Amino acid sequence: MEGNKWGPCSVGSSIVNFGKTDDPLSDDYNPGNNIFRNNTHTTASGQVVACDFCNQTKETVYAQGNTWNDAETAAEASATIFGSNYNAAYGPIIFDPVHGQSGVKEINAPASFPTEGNITVCTLAGVKVFEGEAASFNKGSLRGGAYIVNGVTMILN
Repeated sequence: MEGNKWGPCSVGSSIVNFGKTDDPLSDDYNPGNNIFRNNTHTTASGQVVACDFCNQTKETVYAQGNTWNDAETAAEASATIFGSNYNAAYGPIIFDPVHGQSGVKEINAPASFPTEGNITVCTLAGVKVFEGEAASFNKGSLRGGAYIVNGVTMILN
């Protein structure tokens, strides 16, 4: 989302999830992977303010796992995110962890695909493509693609 007035803005009784990374097995899991860049608002006095996301509801909004302009840290990203940190009448925006300009900043040792227990497989956009016993999962047409399996991004061979 780039070059807009305000960037996304939740209002009224909106329930917004631009990324909720806490529990990859939950129904509201969303890896984020959005890019918010160069969204601004011009105040009545003519001052241009960077505003990549605004929560004008009283609800908690999730926007984790996203890229915020050139920010490499949550502290840097918070400069363009407006929720309860800006106005006590607004609800909080949970946006940490953030992705830097280069995307994911840490890559753990390659994980092997689970062969036992329950698993959840999602596209990088957060769409569930499988949930159930690992033993019954058939990689089939998903081979060679990047997916999130139980919260770990991997290429399915």
